[in-house]
Amino acid sequence: MSGSLTFRRIASKTDPHYFALEHDGEKIKSFWEWFLKNEKKLFKLAFSNEHEKLKKLLSDKMRAVFHYMMRDLAMSIELDDRTVKIVAYTDYVLSLDCGLGKLFEAKPKELTYWSFEKTEEILE
Repeated sequence: MSGSLTFRRIASKTDPHYFALEHDGEKIKSFWEWFLKNEKKLFKLAFSNEHEKLKKLLSDKMRAVFHYMMRDLAMSIELDDRTVKIVAYTDYVLSLDCGLGKLFEAKPKELTYWSFEKTEEILE
């Protein structure tokens, strides 16, 4: 990306790295509707150690919420006896940090076996 394009995006406050863009509540709602509909499949992927497939499914659906995501979302999956914890890396993108916060806050209460958090730290 050229410097002038970056400057124009910053000046117009449309660069997701530097400005928290608005997030569509309907898209967040749709994500969780999809998640609830597919929870058993997603849970099975987590506990079948098919983490890459699970990450890809989640990234693809999150891309519908966060239109500015240029690549798959980096995330880790941690398992407990019956709980799946998804840790998403924000890549220091302010909009993604804010958006993931809104998305994770909207998690339906019935998803008791799932937890979500975001971090700026690089996942290993």
